[in-house]
Amino acid sequence: SPLFALETKTHLLQKDLKSAWRVLELGVKRVSESTNRGRLAELFWLQAQVVLLRNEPEKADQYLIFAEQSVEKASYPIPLLHILCHRLLLRQQFPALYPDELTLVLQARISETLCASLGEEVAYSNQFVVKLAQSLLGEEFPKTMELFKDFAGVDIQPSSDMLTAENLRGLEEYRNDWENENEGNISSESAA
Repeated sequence: SPLFALETKTHLLQKDLKSAWRVLELGVKRVSESTNRGRLAELFWLQAQVVLLRNEPEKADQYLIFAEQSVEKASYPIPLLHILCHRLLLRQQFPALYPDELTLVLQARISETLCASLGEEVAYSNQFVVKLAQSLLGEEFPKTMELFKDFAGVDIQPSSDMLTAENLRGLEEYRNDWENENEGNISSESAA
């Protein structure tokens, strides 16, 4: 059920971090007992946002690691790539907290995921995450920058706001059919 994430987002919009955290703790406990790893990753992703809003960036990275572990074996690489991007963005926003060598390992993982795991179709249907990864890696990874360079649209400018305002992308396979249908209706309505 998406209700734990939806209720958490409602509390976050109201800046009620205590209620958001209570819902997330219950959600993680219940969803951990299921096989839906994407839902679990989404809840860990939201926990990272809550602790960041409480000014605890080191804890945020730990929850992003939990999210990463939840989807690291999934066949669809976009959620993992998005989580890795947020871990790197966290390091860029709080450089004093993270050793450089671990940041380099993370950059290499993002580049490898982009280069090895992403086919054109997946990349083109998830351009935001791909462009975010490319912008975070920059010119230090020319092979990665060359991939998918012809995407139409604007370049992504990573910012600290992304760490607390983004939804985890690429979770369609973990959703119920009615959620994907509803999301399609919302997208087509907003395009009109």
